[in-house]
Amino acid sequence: ACPDRACPHCHQRLPPNFLEISSKIFSLVGSARSGKSYLLAVLALYLPDFLARNLKIRWEDHDPEGNILLNDLKNRLLAAGDPEAAAIEKTIVGSVTYMNVQLGGRTVSMPRPFSYQISRESRESLVGVFYDNAGEHFTPQMSSDQNPGALHVSKAAGIMFLYDPLGNPVINQRLRDLGVEDPQLYPKPHQVLDDSQAVILAEMKTRIARMRNLGPDAQLDVPLAFLVGKYDAWADIFEDSCPQPRAVCREGKFDLS
Repeated sequence: ACPDRACPHCHQRLPPNFLEISSKIFSLVGSARSGKSYLLAVLALYLPDFLARNLKIRWEDHDPEGNILLNDLKNRLLAAGDPEAAAIEKTIVGSVTYMNVQLGGRTVSMPRPFSYQISRESRESLVGVFYDNAGEHFTPQMSSDQNPGALHVSKAAGIMFLYDPLGNPVINQRLRDLGVEDPQLYPKPHQVLDDSQAVILAEMKTRIARMRNLGPDAQLDVPLAFLVGKYDAWADIFEDSCPQPRAVCREGKFDLS
């Protein structure tokens, strides 16, 4: 008996009921060391409770076997008693968050999908699929033909771009001049701050336009969330001028305004 289904292209096992439940990809894009793995782990930790309380939406682990790595990261953050215990290794191409698959007679490293089922009473269920890519996968040097592991952005229903202000040399130096002593500000020995985030954003747009065969003046119709990370390092500087967080839900719905 064979109860599982496999992808006809890469031959990897598909999540349960893959063909019966509609799914949407949400792509997380950012440079190396911007904090993408941390963001996904925190979302997996806080979203189930937030959605249940505010929107009466169930957020469930749709593929426990495939989500093992992300659940391990979530549990590490939850159980950490100090910063060292909460440290997550940098995601690199070919690491544990990747898997080797056979495509067109060659071996290719592809990021593992993390699948979560989202459901609400009297509504059809939806599976949200997330990917944790190495930042190098989004650079122009990483050919999309030879390394297609970041092409999910061309199929995404939504894109989150995680901007790392500490990776910008000008902002980094400014924060140091203001007396911020956060260890995230200081590169490791022999490591030079190379802010390629604007290049990555442009490369992402180019890849999507190429894969969708869009003209030079065509606008992408994919919702883009621009996230500014590492808030703990720079929040105190703007304590008096930062707007206070606002409630994003009203009467059981997202307040889109």
